[in-house]
Amino acid sequence: MSTRTSLFHKGKISLKIENGKYNSFFHPPGHLRVLRRGISFNAYPSDTGGGLRGGDQLDLQIDLGPDSSLSWLPPASTLCYPGMNAEDAVGLDAQIRLAENADLFLVEPAFIPCAQSRIKREVVINIADSSSIFYFDVFSPGRVGYGEEWVFEEYLFNLKFYINSKPLLFEKFKITKDDYPSGKAGFQGAKLWATVLLKGKEYLSFIENYLKDFGRGTYWTKGELGQDVWNIKILDFAGTYLSRLPKKVT
Repeated sequence: MSTRTSLFHKGKISLKIENGKYNSFFHPPGHLRVLRRGISFNAYPSDTGGGLRGGDQLDLQIDLGPDSSLSWLPPASTLCYPGMNAEDAVGLDAQIRLAENADLFLVEPAFIPCAQSRIKREVVINIADSSSIFYFDVFSPGRVGYGEEWVFEEYLFNLKFYINSKPLLFEKFKITKDDYPSGKAGFQGAKLWATVLLKGKEYLSFIENYLKDFGRGTYWTKGELGQDVWNIKILDFAGTYLSRLPKKVT
């Protein structure tokens, strides 16, 4: 984990892959490195300043053309600090589109809220029915090792998942530091939790093998959204298992 940024930024990371070629763009605090592996690509995004602070906005756009394959492999975590004004939030928006027979393996960094910080996220995923996806999102209630646990102001998360532009899953929740003692949040005692969206039986086998290494203190549920489409929730009460993010390098 890196150190604190000092200025507000409106950043963007975008990547489009089509016909075996890619076009990428990034603007600080976003950064992106792309490597080709045969017919597939690996992408390594990061923030350039060692974290984000309230008032920063970082937008992500991924567009995979037919038969394209991408592994999106970020750093393990991104620190989110409070802004100069109490209402300033770190904004994190993502737009992901997969065309026919495209394949995406995407692991988000754990967005860790520091004391008094706010985070607002929106993720929109629209994939073709013949495509496959592994989307893994982790959240922590704070810098647990520094004693900052459930002392952030607000975390907003809005997830929209479409297949062939038809809505399949909408999730929206708001968590504040006051929800934890009241029991409203439903994460009592959890150090890390994850949302996983899968399409494709090979990715279901992948996540089940990944979860085999988890010991006592970690619980997960699996819900089937449609044919070969699953939504998995993981709660890590030990705070160690989800820190080992899944990896798939082509």
